[in-house]
Amino acid sequence: MKHKIFILPFFLMASITLTGCPKKPPIQKKPKVIEVSAQERVANCKAKLEEENTAAFQAALAECKKGLAKDSSLTDAHLYMGQIYRNLGDHKKASISLEEYLKAKPDSAKAKLWLSDSYVKSDQPTKAITLFEGFLKAAPNNLSLRNNMVMLYRKAKRFKDAEQMARSILARDAKNVLAYRNLILLYYDWKKFNQAQLVANVALQVISSKDPGVYNNLGMVFVRKDDLTRASSRFRKALKYKKTNPQANSNLGTIAIQRGAWRTALDHFKIVIDREPKNLYANRNYAVALMGTGKLVEAKKVYEKILTMKPNDPEATFQIGVIYFTEKSLRKDQLKSEEYFDKFLSNGSAKKLLSYDTATRFIKQAKKRLKMLKTSKTPPPERRKKPAKRTTKAGTKTVIPDMLKTKEGEDGKKADDGKKADDGKKTDDGKKADDGKKTDDAKKTDDKKADEKKADDKKTDAKKETPKKTAPPARR
Repeated sequence: MKHKIFILPFFLMASITLTGCPKKPPIQKKPKVIEVSAQERVANCKAKLEEENTAAFQAALAECKKGLAKDSSLTDAHLYMGQIYRNLGDHKKASISLEEYLKAKPDSAKAKLWLSDSYVKSDQPTKAITLFEGFLKAAPNNLSLRNNMVMLYRKAKRFKDAEQMARSILARDAKNVLAYRNLILLYYDWKKFNQAQLVANVALQVISSKDPGVYNNLGMVFVRKDDLTRASSRFRKALKYKKTNPQANSNLGTIAIQRGAWRTALDHFKIVIDREPKNLYANRNYAVALMGTGKLVEAKKVYEKILTMKPNDPEATFQIGVIYFTEKSLRKDQLKSEEYFDKFLSNGSAKKLLSYDTATRFIKQAKKRLKMLKTSKTPPPERRKKPAKRTTKAGTKTVIPDMLKTKEGEDGKKADDGKKADDGKKTDDGKKADDGKKTDDAKKTDDKKADEKKADDKKTDAKKETPKKTAPPARR
């Protein structure tokens, strides 16, 4: 039996291929969104908080906020946020979060202590006093609480209450070091400097004389009495017993800046920064000292660090502008200075600086020069500075005068030596001039004697006579 073979025409297959139904697009599956519960958000916040770095703190803060947005009853999130804000140095926001936590859990001792500390550090002593008065009722014999009350009363300018509280501590413990320190600072703020000095002297006799805090506070008293020599002596005494004492190092660094001893200032503020990297006062003065030594690029890095700790800090903003404008190695980016100058002028807190007027005058002159740079291809020539007005490289470039008014120091001595060297050159040249004159006079006398002996050959002798020498010009 023969099998039949059916062959479909080619054109029919082709027509099927051409006129076939369009293919359906593949169905795209949407990714599953994993819902994170509010409780998980708060747990993540707590876990990230333990990593103890700025990036982790920011991430933890975001998790806590998301958790509270979903469930506002999770009060632990407020406690964690308070801790995060404290770690970031924002004590005002920390106090708000801790207040919210204490509304739900008013008996939390840890939250109260954190809150009282945040009140103190955010300049809210009156609120802190209310908290501590409650603590003191519960534990009236706690001397640590009483010392905290002395500090808070002093910050709130309730000086009589502070004095009474300090005396009550010393009545219970005559050798309480913290009470003596607080009492010295109390009289310091009260402007009773003689009493502050008397208390310090009594403290050094009654308690161990090796306490750096008492010596440091006594040094501050001598500063207010305009006795920087005795003040420096007390600060150095404090460092003798504790080399890394941040207050004494900061005070000695400040005095060094006032005297223009930039390298000494760098050493002291470096010690403070190594121990307290986020100490704003130490970083700012360290940058000033770097500018004093002419290390403007390094100073710029420190000012940029300050802006990360305190955004829109007016002094740091202005000084970065000054560095961009004056530093030769940054000359290609000189126009960036205008950006920082504009930020400084638009900053309302800049007007509180003592040197605001000086800064605005500098900016006005700088903008004129920057305008010339924009309109011309070649930069305008730099002004020549008179030698008599030269001080130090950084002294002419740093405009903020609050910390840079130098009296005597390393740079002043160098300037004086330079003047003496110039005077020496002038004296040597003067001697050369005098020697030249003496030589000419002697030659004149010899010529006159020769003329008398040889009267017949006057014309010949006149031609052979050597010309007068002129004194060399004095060097400038």
